[in-house]
Amino acid sequence: MFFPASTIIAKHHPDLVGLIDTLDAHLHSLVDVPIRIDATADMLDVDPDTLARLFRIYEADGTLTPVVLQLCPDDLDALQPDAEGGLWCEICETHFDAGTCIEVEAYLVQQAPDRPASTLHFVQEALAL
Repeated sequence: MFFPASTIIAKHHPDLVGLIDTLDAHLHSLVDVPIRIDATADMLDVDPDTLARLFRIYEADGTLTPVVLQLCPDDLDALQPDAEGGLWCEICETHFDAGTCIEVEAYLVQQAPDRPASTLHFVQEALAL
């Protein structure tokens, strides 16, 4: 596993080892990329509530950082900043301002730390949530 939190979660929840292994690899492939719980749950075919709980544990570890994504109101694609200070949709090739787009909660995947899993006491505390 790439993330120490994954090892700790799997140790405490042997019934979730397969899911944790899949999620760990998925997160590792998306470092510095924002991800949403709903889209990830659909992709991994997992209950969104279970995934939300796991994301909170990864957030406590620092693996995930919460962010707000701006989505196109027409096609729900993530908008990118444009040169004029607005937001640009690459799908429909339209400019938007922040007031006309949809905001959703997401997480940014951080690089796996170079520290042993045994130092992650905060993950163990988060497991008690």
